[in-house]
Amino acid sequence: EASPADCYTALSDQDDIWLPGKISRAISLLSKTPAHRPAIYASSHYLLRSGGRIQSISGRSLRPSFGNALVQNILAGHSIVLSPSAIQLVRASQPNAMPPFHDWWLYAFLTGIGANVIYDPSPQLLYRQHSDAALGANCGLKARLRRVEMLRNGTYRRWLHDHHAALRSVASVLRAENRMILQESHRKRGPGLCSSAFLSGHVHRQTSPGSMAMGFATAAGLL
Repeated sequence: EASPADCYTALSDQDDIWLPGKISRAISLLSKTPAHRPAIYASSHYLLRSGGRIQSISGRSLRPSFGNALVQNILAGHSIVLSPSAIQLVRASQPNAMPPFHDWWLYAFLTGIGANVIYDPSPQLLYRQHSDAALGANCGLKARLRRVEMLRNGTYRRWLHDHHAALRSVASVLRAENRMILQESHRKRGPGLCSSAFLSGHVHRQTSPGSMAMGFATAAGLL
């Protein structure tokens, strides 16, 4: 259901559990951003395993940026809260191409236009991990091997292609420097990412090993 334009908007997966105070905490942090500047909030979470077992996820400092949002999503949809100006801009700039993940799209689009990104390392919800989730929490050897297989079989490549196609369709509203990063991230000839974007540091994952691994995958033609 659509919310009024002057309201904060929270995304919710129906089977996840918000902890008490999640919304008030998000609004309190978002309200520190001037009203005219769009802002997006997201938080860490606890994993709710089968049988009711709760697993803690270590909160860490993250570096939100458009260059990161091109290749990685750090804002989980079930934790996102948007400021009134952010939701207005999102509604006014719908992409022509369908992005693969709504939360990844919000992260990329809003960093692309210069929004304030607030990542709260304090867990604010219980996340139910399903066996059929497209990604889910990146915890343990099994999850990492699954991601390696998605890299090998071309799944990541397709996601990146669709993600970037959606961003190119709204490129006119992105900041000039971010339009340049989007253009730089692609090969001038043929499909796929350009490894020089990783070497320049304009495109990166949250960790140096992650950026190096993706740079190598790009050079190998996997992306």
